[in-house]
Amino acid sequence: MIALIDPTTFEAQVEQAKANLMQAKAALQKAKATFEDAQRNLNRQKMLWDRDLIARSDLDSAQTNYDLAVAGVSEAEANVYQAQAALKRAETDLGYTRIYSPVDGIVVSRDVDAGQTVAASFQTPTLFTIAQDLTKMQIETNVDEADIGEVKEGLSVTFTVDAYPDTVFSGIIKQVRIASSVVENVVTYPVIIDVANPDLMLKPGMTANVTIITDKKEDVLAVPSAALRYRPSDYLGNTLRGRVIWVLENGKPSPKEVKVGITDGAYVEILQGDLSEGQLVVIGEEANSAKKIQSQQEDALLGGAAKKCH
Repeated sequence: MIALIDPTTFEAQVEQAKANLMQAKAALQKAKATFEDAQRNLNRQKMLWDRDLIARSDLDSAQTNYDLAVAGVSEAEANVYQAQAALKRAETDLGYTRIYSPVDGIVVSRDVDAGQTVAASFQTPTLFTIAQDLTKMQIETNVDEADIGEVKEGLSVTFTVDAYPDTVFSGIIKQVRIASSVVENVVTYPVIIDVANPDLMLKPGMTANVTIITDKKEDVLAVPSAALRYRPSDYLGNTLRGRVIWVLENGKPSPKEVKVGITDGAYVEILQGDLSEGQLVVIGEEANSAKKIQSQQEDALLGGAAKKCH
């Protein structure tokens, strides 16, 4: 038991219901006695009628009293059942004054104080938050609609928390729910992840940065994702089609068309393309590098022209 609601009023209701039940049972005994008396009187009147000693009206009156006694017993029995039901309801309400924890666990938070009024109307108030087993925890993460098609039960998950930035935890997807919600104008779906927490490092309420592993490959050629986004600032050639990576050849970036595979956000798999392991790929430029290159080109042209005129 973790809480007790003042039972005084409910105890009084139970006592009242018990008294009503006793009264109903007494009324039933009285009705049965009346029935037995009416039955004896009816039998007596029938004997007298058979001997022509009474009028027909006396027999009818005895029959009526008997029928009324039968109905009285039925009514008294119904009143007993009604009183028993009222007593059961009162005892149930009294039992609700003792609040028991539904699980054996640890109290995470307490939202009420002793003496506080607890009112339940359309929504049951939260009294306590209880963690059943902190060695087994769950993560509820949101996956946007563009990626939810690749998320399935049983997939492996890695995640980090701010409390341990250098530690990578792992888990397994337990459930992919279909109740969508809108988060920052993006439709997302809740995904439940089971996580083992034997060292109790993870605490309820922590924010997890989750990575869901939808595919895994080993010994593949990969390049940084930034290489696919790079374009030289001074590039004046034709528009490049498809996926292009710029590699450093003779100190200058040269485009290479590639076909890409899976990615983890940081690196992208290269399925096809004129690339080799260890080859330098360009992922960006230093600030003002384009202006420096243009200035060097102008100096070379002016120098060449001056020498030609001389």
